[in-house]
Amino acid sequence: MNNTASCITFGKDRYHQQNEIRDWCKEHVGHGEWTDIMPESWEDRSWAMYSMFGNITYAFKDPKHLTAFLLRWA
Repeated sequence: MNNTASCITFGKDRYHQQNEIRDWCKEHVGHGEWTDIMPESWEDRSWAMYSMFGNITYAFKDPKHLTAFLLRWA
């Protein structure tokens, strides 16, 4: 399985939107969740989010989902 992902990291200034962004991802991308690190295996996830020092990275299995995400949130 290809473990590469398309990612974007938002800084601390977007931390307050994490719940809204998570809900958008669930509705528009599909199953995903918080993880501790970049997923090594996507299994049944389409996206994941993880945080370090207040910065949140959103990772997407399919690049088209990153594109949709950027159109909404960037």
